[in-house]
Amino acid sequence: MKAQFSIFKQNRQVFIRLIEGLTLEQLNEIPDGFVNNIAWNFCHMVVSQQTLCYVKAGRQPRISQSHIDKYGRGTRPGDFIGKEEIDFFKEQAIRLIDEFESDWNAGLFTEYQAFTTSLGVALNTCEEALHYAFGHDQLHLGYSQALRRAVLNKTVLAQ
Repeated sequence: MKAQFSIFKQNRQVFIRLIEGLTLEQLNEIPDGFVNNIAWNFCHMVVSQQTLCYVKAGRQPRISQSHIDKYGRGTRPGDFIGKEEIDFFKEQAIRLIDEFESDWNAGLFTEYQAFTTSLGVALNTCEEALHYAFGHDQLHLGYSQALRRAVLNKTVLAQ
């Protein structure tokens, strides 16, 4: 599992680098044909891992319920996401995976409330949720890379 957590963190570092190359306006822009933005995708990715791996395992998430409510399953971008909030999530992205790895190694995830994801994937254990969360991160990273291209192409076309 050490490799799994290492790759998890590397993917999040790639996402952070993607964010650092854009303005707040670009991070919040919803291009034509899309339903959300890069900032929301990043925040959603962070809170989803907490829901999938902590909440469903009967554990207290390490991020506030208000963040889960704002960026969790079934939400969409609302208000403009400012620098302070993006910086908060950038700090949490790696830290929460480090804490998850530590909690995992301590054996804290023995119970799990099985459920089916919005994509129809049945998750029955925290280990399954961990693997799903890893894929979920990659999905939102890829989606955000497409959003980035759309945002940057619009900027180039406007010049």
